[in-house]
Amino acid sequence: IGQTLQIDMDNVAPLAVPAVVLGFSAIAPASLVSLGLSTDPSCFLITNPDAIAYPLPVSGGVASVTLTIPPVNTLVGVQLFFQLAQNEPSGVSVTPQGIATVGF
Repeated sequence: IGQTLQIDMDNVAPLAVPAVVLGFSAIAPASLVSLGLSTDPSCFLITNPDAIAYPLPVSGGVASVTLTIPPVNTLVGVQLFFQLAQNEPSGVSVTPQGIATVGF
């Protein structure tokens, strides 16, 4: 608490628009193909989209987002779920889900 959490995604495609999906829970895997967002059958959204931030800044092929965690003791133990995504010519591709636990 009272510090920052930095999340990075490397191998960002040239001209891609990177984003981060943040949530307080996971969801049943939702195929991006069935949602009409991708042609890649291996891409699934598994993070509840409580917040989406885009476009993320990119430097040297790495997209980054920094979250400030407020100095509030009740946040200790809260889990943040996240996936990074990028819009490419073939559609949207996503990373596996990450999980950060505040205060640990």
